[in-house]
Amino acid sequence: MKRTSRHILKYQTLYKTSILEQVECDVLSTMNLYIKLICSGKLLYNKNRLISSSVLPDTNITHSKWKNCIYREVVSTISSLIVQADNSRYSAYRKLYSKCIKKNKCKWFTSKRFSGLKLKPIVKSKYFSKPEIKNFSISLSQKLFNIQYGNHFDLWISLILPWIDRGKWTSKLKLPIKQHRQSLKYKGWNRKNSIRLLKKDGKFHIEFIYEKEDIELKIEGTTLGIDQGYKTLLSCSDGQILGKEIEGLYHIISSKQQGSKAFKRLLTHRNNEINRICNKLDLSNIKEIVLEDLKYLKYKPKLSTKIMNTMQRWSYPRTMFKLESLCQTNGILVSKVNPAYTSQKCSQCGYIDKRNRAGLSFLCLSCGHSSNADFNAARNLATMGVYSPHT
Repeated sequence: MKRTSRHILKYQTLYKTSILEQVECDVLSTMNLYIKLICSGKLLYNKNRLISSSVLPDTNITHSKWKNCIYREVVSTISSLIVQADNSRYSAYRKLYSKCIKKNKCKWFTSKRFSGLKLKPIVKSKYFSKPEIKNFSISLSQKLFNIQYGNHFDLWISLILPWIDRGKWTSKLKLPIKQHRQSLKYKGWNRKNSIRLLKKDGKFHIEFIYEKEDIELKIEGTTLGIDQGYKTLLSCSDGQILGKEIEGLYHIISSKQQGSKAFKRLLTHRNNEINRICNKLDLSNIKEIVLEDLKYLKYKPKLSTKIMNTMQRWSYPRTMFKLESLCQTNGILVSKVNPAYTSQKCSQCGYIDKRNRAGLSFLCLSCGHSSNADFNAARNLATMGVYSPHT
């Protein structure tokens, strides 16, 4: 089980901040140079992210361990893009293969396996887009920093700078940090021997990673069905209704210009609100929660452009991630099920009809059962878990 805590670097002097800005500038330029050289084949691409610093080209970054950290960051970025490009190319191959089979054409092509085709290296294909890193973020190994405890400030990060001055390493940059409510939650956890230095919204941050053994799953308790909604964030089968105010926030976000400062600030506020609402969920006597698998909800819309624009601000993956995190911390099993018909099915008699639901109201045309539509769907989900009988 892993968790992270992020700390804003705001207590250092302006001089120290200027040094961090120079580190940012040099690291980004070095990252983009490495990407250019790897994509052109002039620099070795090692999937294991291990390489001798002597092979890496000279840049403003002269510390060998900094160069290795930058190389690992670049390889990690390229690796994820290669996977995406491979999947896109294979998908295109399958479509072309199917088309040729139907028309009985290009037997020289259909007679070969995909692995037998003589294709370009993926980084030189049209499916791979060479990245340009603009946002500063890098993981640093323990050999590049040291953590000390202080009095006025809780922690001091002594960071080795990435430059050499006349054959000697420059002095360390000492950065003060204060603990906050989120980081204090992990007081008894093991802190990993690496940190992430990044810049977000014009401010530098340091991110710690904490580890702890997974908690054993509960064997006693009840199953809770949770319906994630656009108008109400969480509707639970035990009657808990949380996040009725979230819809108004979605409308405010959609009214802002995308990419503006106000837009980004509201997105951060939305994420904080999702965390706050989810933390209110009572999981004391729960051994399993059942969630709808909404992975492909946005890709098959049957709604107007205006409504879809607002729904884009409904971040159900973040809600799902937060709920999974809470369950992992509390030893609760998470089950994801197909959401088909959960909003049309009566939780009392099991009768399914799309006319049962009208907006937020549910009225069964068979038995006359009436309730909130989201609550009815949550009760249906509760019967679809591992520990619950299917009806």
